[in-house]
Amino acid sequence: MPAHICHHNGKYNIYTSVSDGFYWESALTLEQLQEWIKDDQGEQGLDKLPDRLKRAHEKGTSSMLDDSLEDMLCCNRAGENEEHIAYEECLKRFFK
Repeated sequence: MPAHICHHNGKYNIYTSVSDGFYWESALTLEQLQEWIKDDQGEQGLDKLPDRLKRAHEKGTSSMLDDSLEDMLCCNRAGENEEHIAYEECLKRFFK
Protein backbone atom coordinates (compact mmCIF):
# COMPACT_ATOMS: atom_id res chain seq x y z
CA MET A 1 0.00 0.00 0.00
CA PRO A 2 1.49 3.40 -0.92
CA ALA A 3 2.34 5.13 2.34
CA HIS A 4 4.15 8.45 2.46
CA ILE A 5 5.99 9.94 5.41
CA CYS A 6 4.68 13.41 6.19
CA HIS A 7 6.67 15.92 8.22
CA HIS A 8 5.59 19.21 9.78
CA ASN A 9 7.31 21.14 12.57
CA GLY A 10 9.33 18.16 13.78
CA LYS A 11 6.34 15.80 13.84
CA TYR A 12 5.48 12.89 11.56
CA ASN A 13 2.48 11.00 10.26
CA ILE A 14 1.88 8.48 7.49
CA TYR A 15 -0.48 9.32 4.63
CA THR A 16 -1.86 6.66 2.34
CA SER A 17 -2.88 7.44 -1.20
CA VAL A 18 -5.20 4.42 -1.20
CA SER A 19 -7.72 6.03 1.16
CA ASP A 20 -6.29 9.57 0.86
CA GLY A 21 -6.00 9.84 4.63
CA PHE A 22 -3.64 9.56 7.58
CA TYR A 23 -2.82 6.45 9.57
CA TRP A 24 -2.89 8.17 12.97
CA GLU A 25 -4.99 10.90 14.56
CA SER A 26 -1.93 12.26 16.39
CA ALA A 27 1.59 12.81 15.12
CA LEU A 28 4.54 10.54 15.80
CA THR A 29 8.01 11.36 17.04
CA LEU A 30 10.95 10.35 14.89
CA GLU A 31 11.62 7.43 17.24
CA GLN A 32 8.02 6.23 16.98
CA LEU A 33 8.17 6.51 13.18
CA GLN A 34 11.39 4.50 13.05
CA GLU A 35 9.86 1.79 15.25
CA TRP A 36 6.74 1.62 13.09
CA ILE A 37 8.83 1.36 9.90
CA LYS A 38 10.88 -1.43 11.47
CA ASP A 39 7.77 -3.34 12.56
CA ASP A 40 5.87 -2.79 9.32
CA GLN A 41 8.63 -3.04 6.70
CA GLY A 42 11.57 -4.65 8.46
CA GLU A 43 15.21 -4.02 7.58
CA GLN A 44 14.32 -3.18 3.98
CA GLY A 45 12.14 -0.31 5.21
CA LEU A 46 14.87 0.92 7.53
CA ASP A 47 17.38 0.85 4.65
CA LYS A 48 15.12 3.15 2.61
CA LEU A 49 14.26 5.40 5.54
CA PRO A 50 17.15 7.93 5.24
CA ASP A 51 16.18 8.87 1.66
CA ARG A 52 12.49 9.04 2.55
CA LEU A 53 13.20 11.23 5.59
CA LYS A 54 15.42 13.52 3.52
CA ARG A 55 12.53 14.17 1.11
CA ALA A 56 10.06 14.57 3.99
CA HIS A 57 12.31 17.09 5.73
CA GLU A 58 12.95 19.04 2.53
CA LYS A 59 9.38 19.30 1.22
CA GLY A 60 7.05 17.87 3.89
CA THR A 61 6.43 14.54 2.18
CA SER A 62 8.45 11.52 1.13
CA SER A 63 6.33 11.25 -2.02
CA MET A 64 8.39 11.50 -5.19
CA LEU A 65 5.34 12.71 -7.14
CA ASP A 66 4.36 15.73 -5.05
CA ASP A 67 6.26 19.00 -4.65
CA SER A 68 5.08 19.70 -1.11
CA LEU A 69 2.92 18.44 1.73
CA GLU A 70 0.23 20.93 0.71
CA ASP A 71 0.37 19.62 -2.86
CA MET A 72 -0.05 16.03 -1.67
CA LEU A 73 -2.99 16.90 0.58
CA CYS A 74 -4.95 18.82 -2.05
CA CYS A 75 -7.14 15.76 -2.73
CA ASN A 76 -7.34 14.29 0.77
CA ARG A 77 -10.40 12.52 2.14
CA ALA A 78 -9.29 12.76 5.76
CA GLY A 79 -12.50 14.27 7.14
CA GLU A 80 -15.76 12.79 8.41
CA ASN A 81 -17.28 10.38 5.89
CA GLU A 82 -14.17 10.74 3.73
CA GLU A 83 -14.80 14.44 3.12
CA HIS A 84 -11.98 16.72 2.00
CA ILE A 85 -10.56 18.96 4.72
CA ALA A 86 -8.45 22.08 4.23
CA TYR A 87 -4.67 21.90 4.46
CA GLU A 88 -4.49 23.99 7.65
CA GLU A 89 -7.10 21.72 9.29
CA CYS A 90 -5.01 18.67 8.34
CA LEU A 91 -2.01 20.23 10.06
CA LYS A 92 -4.03 20.99 13.20
CA ARG A 93 -5.62 17.54 13.39
CA PHE A 94 -2.85 15.18 12.32
CA PHE A 95 0.32 16.91 13.50
CA LYS A 96 -0.63 17.70 17.10
